[in-house]
Amino acid sequence: MAETKMDDQKRIDCWKSEKAIWEKAAKLQDRSVANWMRLVCNEAAEKQLAEASKRKEGR
Repeated sequence: MAETKMDDQKRIDCWKSEKAIWEKAAKLQDRSVANWMRLVCNEAAEKQLAEASKRKEGR
């Protein structure tokens, strides 16, 4: 995968135990932690937006 410069950065404060879990999960998918976090956050955001849209349609 080609390295590209992202146009925004976020810092995430976490416990060492959380970081260790994230590193293990990222390694299972052969991803960097940053790449894994983007994937997980995007999936969670898309799910949340879809659920909100369904609730809005139900009104």
